Amino acid sequence: MNRSICGFLLVLLVLAAAAPLSAKREPFVVTAAWLAEHLNDKDLVLLHVGVRAEYDAAHIPGAMFIDNQAISTPRGEGLTLQIPSVEQLKETFEIRGVSDSSRIIVYFGKDWVTPTARVFLTLE
Repeated sequence: MNRSICGFLLVLLVLAAAAPLSAKREPFVVTAAWLAEHLNDKDLVLLHVGVRAEYDAAHIPGAMFIDNQAISTPRGEGLTLQIPSVEQLKETFEIRGVSDSSRIIVYFGKDWVTPTARVFLTLE
């Protein structure tokens, strides 16, 4: 297993361990069956990570498109792919329906694993 995958799994384990013991723990990974059962939940937010053409061609009903540019500082205002201010991130996610009560499912289009991990960690 390569170092980046090990690091990502370690982050997930740390995040899971950091949750309060008294809190109801929800799984980090959901199944297609779970999603089918909850697709109409009012607090469910689906984020499709990838390129616009793939999203436009096919996506899970109700999913909102998001890419690296949406969670990066605009070109010329910082480092390439630098995380923007909290205010900008708040606006970016609120536009896509994310609130304090949201259950957020992040999934990727073709071969967009790393940007999907970035969205997950940015939300965290």
